[in-house]
Parts: sequence; C-alpha cells; structure tokens
Amino acid sequence: MVFENDMRCMKDSRQTIQDLTLLNFGKERCCSSQQYGPFSRESSSIYIIISGKGLVTLDSHTYTLSAGDSFCIESGQMALYQADAEDPWTYIWVDFCGFMTSFILLKANYSRFKPIVHLDSTEKFEALVQSLFQIKGHLFVDELERRGLFFDFIAQLIRNNKSRRGEEKDIFDTASYYAHETYEPKFRPKL
Repeated sequence: MVFENDMRCMKDSRQTIQDLTLLNFGKERCCSSQQYGPFSRESSSIYIIISGKGLVTLDSHTYTLSAGDSFCIESGQMALYQADAEDPWTYIWVDFCGFMTSFILLKANYSRFKPIVHLDSTEKFEALVQSLFQIKGHLFVDELERRGLFFDFIAQLIRNNKSRRGEEKDIFDTASYYAHETYEPKFRPKL
C-alpha cells in the first residue's frame, strides 16, 4: 500500500509508556514552496527527506537539505521548514517525547548544534513508517507493536551514526547525558 500524505496521532500513548513515547508519525509530499512554521513544540521530531529539496531554519540557522538528509527539531526549539519551489521535498517524520529523548538524540548524533544527519539510505525508514500505518487498533498490544516499530526506527538512526566506536563512547555518552540532565546549566557539559 502506497501512502502519500498521511499522519497518525497517538494521544493515549503517553499514559502507558513514558520513557520514550511515539506521539505522531506521517509522510508528506509537499507542494512547491509549502512552508510550516515558525513554531515551537513541546515534543521532539525527526524528519527524513525521501526525495526533493528544501530549507529548514532552526534557532535562526538555515540549512539546505535534500534526499537522504534528516533533521531534528528538539522540544522548545523554534523551527521553520519549506519545500523547494522547483523540486519540493517528500519527507517522513516521527514526533515523540519522554525522559530518554535527549539520550536517544545524542546516540543518533543529533543535537541543537548539529541538527542535520545524512542517512545512508531512507528506504528502511520509509518501510517502518508504512508499517506503523498498517497498525489500526488501539489495544495495548497494538501500542506495543507500534512501540517496537518506533524503537526499530530509532535503532536504525543510531546504527547510521558512524561516530559510535566501542563501549568507551557509550560510557562517555551515558556520563555526559547524566551530567547534562542532573546539574545546573552553568555546570553542564556541552553535548
């Protein structure tokens, strides 16, 4: 089943699973110069460009993106994104929240200072989002299935991060995450 422009909202999922919760997901084939924003959300989002080109402005920094690129909008971050006039993009996205969000974004190599990540392939991500659309029910077992697919999506993003080398990096990341989330802003390490 091919899907063009669609989205799903998972409103009740916050009540059952709080460490990392999928809130929305979708796919959008944009029109010429189609724009969203500027806006700020309470959740974080990852967008993956399947085809075409566009611009994204995050905290007053503008990036030109094309197929294979992804970008992250963190909770509370000002964002505006716009499809190219001649070659408008098609993208998929996941929108999520939870206390593991910062750690997951760090592992996938996203940060406010580095919100763009190039992916080796977008096909696996598109297939995972399409699989999410196939789950129609609202039972707990359906939520678990969606969560499994969402975690697979996140795992693929982390696998794509070629800067991960060995257990030492994981220990450093864990310590950095703990310090970042625990200490006052002036004592936090830069991620």
